[in-house]
Amino acid sequence: MSQYSAFECKVNASAWKAAEKEVRSVVKEDAALVLDASRGILTVAGRGDDIKKVKGPVENIVLKAISQIKRQTEGVSESIDMSPAKFYIRNQEGLLKAALDISPDMKISLDEGAQKLTITGLPAEVYKTKSWILERTVGMSKKQLNVPPSLLDYLNTVDAMDMSKSLFTSQGISAIYSIDSKGVLLLGTSEPVLAVAEKKMQTMFSVETLDVEDQEVLKLPNWVDLNQQLLDTFNSLKNKTVAIQIQPERRNQITVTGFQIPVKEVSNSLREFIVNFSQVKETIRVGSFAVVQFIENKKKQEWFSIAKDNAVKVQFDSERPKITLAGARLHVQKAKCCFQELTSALSTDNFVVDKPGAKKYFQTQGSLFLSTIMTEYSCVVVLCPENQEEEEEENYGEENGLCFCKVKTANGVLVSVSNADICTLNVDAVVNAANEDLQHIGGLAHALLMAAGPELQKISNDYIQVKGKLRPGEAIVTGACNLPCKYVVHAVGPRFHDSDKRTAVSRLKLAVKNSLKQAEQVNCSTIALPAISSGVFGFPVDLCADTIAQAVKEYCDSPGAPRSLTEIQLVDNIHNTVKVLATAVNREFNDLGPILTLPQLAGGRGTGVSGFTAYSPADISGVEVKASHPGAIKALKEEEDAEVDAEEDVKENPEEEEKEENAEEHLGGQQLDLTGEVRAPGDTPGLKGMEGQGRWSRPRRRVLGLFC
Repeated sequence: MSQYSAFECKVNASAWKAAEKEVRSVVKEDAALVLDASRGILTVAGRGDDIKKVKGPVENIVLKAISQIKRQTEGVSESIDMSPAKFYIRNQEGLLKAALDISPDMKISLDEGAQKLTITGLPAEVYKTKSWILERTVGMSKKQLNVPPSLLDYLNTVDAMDMSKSLFTSQGISAIYSIDSKGVLLLGTSEPVLAVAEKKMQTMFSVETLDVEDQEVLKLPNWVDLNQQLLDTFNSLKNKTVAIQIQPERRNQITVTGFQIPVKEVSNSLREFIVNFSQVKETIRVGSFAVVQFIENKKKQEWFSIAKDNAVKVQFDSERPKITLAGARLHVQKAKCCFQELTSALSTDNFVVDKPGAKKYFQTQGSLFLSTIMTEYSCVVVLCPENQEEEEEENYGEENGLCFCKVKTANGVLVSVSNADICTLNVDAVVNAANEDLQHIGGLAHALLMAAGPELQKISNDYIQVKGKLRPGEAIVTGACNLPCKYVVHAVGPRFHDSDKRTAVSRLKLAVKNSLKQAEQVNCSTIALPAISSGVFGFPVDLCADTIAQAVKEYCDSPGAPRSLTEIQLVDNIHNTVKVLATAVNREFNDLGPILTLPQLAGGRGTGVSGFTAYSPADISGVEVKASHPGAIKALKEEEDAEVDAEEDVKENPEEEEKEENAEEHLGGQQLDLTGEVRAPGDTPGLKGMEGQGRWSRPRRRVLGLFC
């Protein structure tokens, strides 16, 4: 009997029913099993060695069965409110590990739709697990983040859990974000952890806003291809790092949102495309209308080739000495250089004929010798007004520099509103309506860059690289490079949205005041300020003008300011904008007695568009000659110097006009050559002088321009 042994296990009938099959599979034929149901005892007997082997497994199986039956009869399930985000945070803190330590048989499940966490187990186990969760929930921190709408849209397109793992938990930060009805909710295990997580989001994400000056760019096939190429480069099916969005309420803006490095590279590529392929017009001003006509008619092959190679449209002005190029900016700039080379290869000059009847003769008989001049000298000769250049300049600057309104503040600062080109103003500082990245690519910013030279953009790029981009309302001061002023104040105005009008007005005021403050920090006494944000940033002109006027008054009335400023010029080159600014200043400074003058736009002095008479005013005339080599100038001028009488300025009046008409009638069937020589019909005209006799002894002054 010493070879045999036995052991007992406590087990009830229900537990034995659940465990019997598994116990018998372990014991097999090596031991006998006897259940005493009345006592609740299972006896296992057999050879000593066999009993040693099966005792442990049998006891474990029986205990497990007893525990399962107990859970079925005594177990409970309790639920607590918990969002997926909070559950994720709890898991990061060790919820599942803690539950396993309490009981491996306890079950935890999350219903994401109902946002309920269910704990199933024995009462003591469930209570202990709930205590663990609640202790940590009390210490959890949360914060609602105010993020730009475009960033919110981007975060809505990615999985919050995956993004939180990438941003936070993989870096040892116990935090997560979620999207709710109010925006982005950030959850963290403590306030310090929350602060670290918020800073992490600020440094990792970026939003760039690109201004689109020409919306037709967005319809180009190459634009669509570029967008897709950039998205394919930086995104994958599992990892979306950047998004490109066109603002539905403002079609002239594009936002690029996502991680900073992809956003920067995508923005640079898109910005370069927008700048290069926006439709623009560039005007090439030449010395004379003869240059325009010569290139149009005699250099047709050259300019047509330039236009075709650069895909631009060329318009030769029929009334002014200028050529207009239209097309994509990149192509227009290339074509402009080609046209400038073309015009620089030509020579121009003019000469004056002081003989009566020269204009009329040229109009009626000029064609007889124009072909000879063209054949021998490759010249184009046209009749033009003597005051053509003066008229052009007068028309160009007819309203430029006019003061619409001025007032002196209580502090002695002169505030004025003028129609002017800010790029040419001789003041201490001019304000540039800049964007957040100081990329001077459109509107006033581009005009200032063209006048200042590329160094201004380099200075701006260096600042952004060191200091980071600016925010709406901020302003900085830089050197002016080639501008006539000393400094440029770069002010970032707000983009206007009807949904947040109050913020836009507040930031515009801040931009104006900061501009004035920056100018005073470098001891400026005069400053020119444009209508910031009234262009592509979409600020209504009336509201913009009122806001700027209020900001200037508030600054001038503030204690201790202004310190160095003695004159603030509000300027624009658009008549209506200047008029609105003047009205706003007049209204805002009404108690100080402003002087308001609103000049009307002058009517045009239109000229004809065809024939030589289009460029011949009634009082004075000239001839322009355009050639491909300067030899013609010398030839014509030598003959003129030798045989044409000296010039004499004579004031024209009706009596002189009558004398000339009488003289022409006296000639009858005779003809007058270019210099005024009386000749018989059929004689070949020449450049011969005419001795002043009788009523021609005081000839009218006839200006003939020679352009070669």
